[in-house]
Amino acid sequence: MNRYVQQLFESIRNAADAHKREIGKILSDYQREKAAAADFKDEASRINAAAKKARDSITLARNAFSGSIQPDIENLRNELNTYLLTVPNDKATNALNLYGKIDNISEIEAAALLEKVNGNYIGLRLLDSITKKSGLRVKFPDVSEFENDLRILEALSGESYVCPDEYFNPLCEIFIGQPRPVLGADGKTVQSGFTWSAANLVATSSVFSAHIAAIPQMMERWQMSLKPSIIRTDLYPDDPAERAQAFVADEANITKARLEHDPDHAAAARAQAHAKRATEARKIVESYASKQ
Repeated sequence: MNRYVQQLFESIRNAADAHKREIGKILSDYQREKAAAADFKDEASRINAAAKKARDSITLARNAFSGSIQPDIENLRNELNTYLLTVPNDKATNALNLYGKIDNISEIEAAALLEKVNGNYIGLRLLDSITKKSGLRVKFPDVSEFENDLRILEALSGESYVCPDEYFNPLCEIFIGQPRPVLGADGKTVQSGFTWSAANLVATSSVFSAHIAAIPQMMERWQMSLKPSIIRTDLYPDDPAERAQAFVADEANITKARLEHDPDHAAAARAQAHAKRATEARKIVESYASKQ
């Protein structure tokens, strides 16, 4: 895939960041109106009116954000379809057809074919079906990973409320106890009788933030920065469960080595920042609960 994909991901991330700032401004305005209400006899009604105004504004902002990222998500889906359906060039196709008739190929031959395929998805699938007969596999992002990325991006437009950490208390003030739409098992029917709680707000905000934090990894996967490689499956245990555990252990070691050799420690920094946000969110909830 190409640089256009990067632009689409960046557009979604920028829209999410702008949405979060907008919610912060709405909550800041609510706090200002709440403070001003203390000078009037009808303070309570003024605060309720300010809270309703803030809720309505946040709902409108969330709907606008959801609508703004849908074209980008749809364009990503189109890019994925193009990637999945593009056939290998003639030279790669001929080589794969010929090697497909051979019972056993060497790791060097598999590597040469991998270079010839040049990242083409159909070519990688065909090559993997050829190499597995020889105790080799082609390691490359599976289509299910791309589909999961799209599901995560779609979830950003779901029923969630996110705001800068410093505005979490006013967010709780205006939403706790308000009706909370909950989808039924069919994913469409809205069930009634649910209300927002501090825990719900923390959960939806944390999930939203985690999804945004995952975008750089998605970009890397979609831009094919994760280079396909040949791995030897005959070096792993025969038992499927033990083989799976060995694969997971190798993935962990690769990730660890990558972080240790990444001068910017970008992935580690993102993980630490997310952990910090989660800790701060818990403290805010505990603080809010203790005041009730």
